Amino acid sequence: MESIYVRLLNEGTEVWKPYKGEQISSKVYRLISEQELDENNVKPEFKPGDIVRVEIKKFSDGQFLTAFALYF
Repeated sequence: MESIYVRLLNEGTEVWKPYKGEQISSKVYRLISEQELDENNVKPEFKPGDIVRVEIKKFSDGQFLTAFALYF
């Protein structure tokens, strides 16, 4: 399992939330959540169960795997 960061929508600023990800192939992961989401407050770009493509993104505190597209 890896931590995959998913962008949260409707936050006003760029906010990312880590999810657990199960690797399917190189740069492709299935998102898994360890907690229930409050859908009224949290609007992730991708949801648990989605299969996503990932890339490394640089943040001020390091580099992290981030989800950037659904995998079809």
